[in-house]
Amino acid sequence: MPLSYDSIPAEAAKQANPVKSSPESLARAKKLWTVDCAISHGRDGAGKTEMAAEMRLKLADFADPSSLRDRTDGEFF
Repeated sequence: MPLSYDSIPAEAAKQANPVKSSPESLARAKKLWTVDCAISHGRDGAGKTEMAAEMRLKLADFADPSSLRDRTDGEFF
């Protein structure tokens, strides 16, 4: 199944990130990534994990900057 942002409501996609970038917020984000996201997306963000393969998921390669281009904070949230 290809990655699609089509199901994200337009108003949600327009939302700005309410968290300002700081050393503290980046440390918290890293911790959240490690706990909640890395299991599927991998520590490097490439999306090539055993779990993704077993679930037949095609995850975006977040290690590739082009996969992040033109995406809003609201889409990621």
